[in-house]
Amino acid sequence: HKCRAVLGLLVLMMFVATPSAQAHGQLVDSNPAANSQVLVLPEKVRLEFDDKLQVFEGKTVNVLVVEDSYGKQIDAGDSIVAGAVLTVTLRDRSEAGKFHVSYRIVSDDGHPVAGDYYFTVAGAPSAVPSPSAPEAVSTAAAEVSTTGLSSQDSFWTRYQGRIFLGFFVVLAVLTWWLMRRRR
Repeated sequence: HKCRAVLGLLVLMMFVATPSAQAHGQLVDSNPAANSQVLVLPEKVRLEFDDKLQVFEGKTVNVLVVEDSYGKQIDAGDSIVAGAVLTVTLRDRSEAGKFHVSYRIVSDDGHPVAGDYYFTVAGAPSAVPSPSAPEAVSTAAAEVSTTGLSSQDSFWTRYQGRIFLGFFVVLAVLTWWLMRRRR
């Protein structure tokens, strides 16, 4: 009867204690904002996340890349982390058009996350920002795709709770079966 109680408890835990998938390193703010239109390219692109980013000496784990409408990288490759903020300097700020921002980060919880979005520069190609000119014409709501870096990361993030519970259920059934055989 103890086996039935243990098995019943494990089955109950499967429904009650299934860990929900938690979002890791979600983008909460960006400048320029996703799907926004700016007059000129800013000096830097800035992303802020909901969790502090990990930094390892000698190893780059947080990367921010900005490409023009031709797919040419226009950032200086100097991704800088300050807490939950990731910034990169733009080299050529004279272009107009549609720009692609992509990032790969590792938040403080250790989960790698990649995402991207687009924004548009409407100003003339030779426009140079004045200190008093506002950067953003529109601050549309950011709709950012945050997906795992690979299908393996994405699969694990989605199903890790179910995999663990399945393992424990199989273990409980096996234990029950072995105990029953001994009788």
